[in-house]
Amino acid sequence: IQVGNKDITCYYLDKDKNLWIGTAGNGLFIKEGSGPVRLFHRSGDSGSDDIKDIVIKNQNIWLATTNGVIILDRRGRGGDKELKRFDINNGLPHNSINAILISPEGNAYIGTECDRLYKIDRDFNISSGNSVMSGSTKNKILSFSQDSKGILWAATNGNGVFECINDSVIAINRSNDLMSNYCYSILNDSDNNIWIG
Repeated sequence: IQVGNKDITCYYLDKDKNLWIGTAGNGLFIKEGSGPVRLFHRSGDSGSDDIKDIVIKNQNIWLATTNGVIILDRRGRGGDKELKRFDINNGLPHNSINAILISPEGNAYIGTECDRLYKIDRDFNISSGNSVMSGSTKNKILSFSQDSKGILWAATNGNGVFECINDSVIAINRSNDLMSNYCYSILNDSDNNIWIG
């Protein structure tokens, strides 16, 4: 797959089998069916074009970037694709976003560097949880998963995993049998087993 001279950082396969491709500074590309790979969105700002995660909900494309969360309209044409942008100037604690998880209720949980869980609701309002995710280093959330009970799991770079139930947070780390505090990915399977990489 050719996306210019930048590395591919993430993929997203949508329900129509279109492959969305995030790059390290070259924007968002799409491969529709057997068609060629083409550029879908590039802002011209290297931080906003450094895409770390892609999530699609209905017609909204959510991008986790080095310069915050960007929400694109999938139906937009040309420069009219950007719907919203969230960063430190309008409520997020950090600009570098590593992961986004959208719950069945439509809330977007934002994985960044902070001691609390941040979410953007369906009306694009930002809020933070009251419970502190404490650890030996500054939290850097790298990955999310949500199980069938609605429990949110956050994998971090150095503080293990946090289990978030409503507004309660439980730390799981080396002190309670996690093999490493450096957790780069997390997912749950259909039996509600949690897998950590």
